[in-house]
Amino acid sequence: VCLEKSVPREQLIYIDVHMVTLLPQFTHYAVPSKAVSAVTMGKPILFCGNRESDNWSMFRDSGWFIKDDEALKSEIEAFCMEITKEEIRQKATNASTYSSKLNQMVLDSYHFIGQFISSM
Repeated sequence: VCLEKSVPREQLIYIDVHMVTLLPQFTHYAVPSKAVSAVTMGKPILFCGNRESDNWSMFRDSGWFIKDDEALKSEIEAFCMEITKEEIRQKATNASTYSSKLNQMVLDSYHFIGQFISSM
């Protein structure tokens, strides 16, 4: 297990689980692009924030939740010790499914906009 503060964008694909953090006061005001980026690469997330956040609501099947509290370091260490390769594979499969759904939403939106413009 290797925890890094920063990873160059071109190397993100090599990370098995991406950590995504969101301060509770930003719940419903911000959606960390780290979560969307990870999921669109078919990678699961370890989410640290509020359970009611949009990221967790959308991607809960593609990740794990840990509380943002005083025990954060020990929670991360416990997660790293207990996680299995099979769990990572399953969450990655779920992330790939979300990625396909997100791509379809983009295509559907462009199609809708195109139809709207052509009907004017």
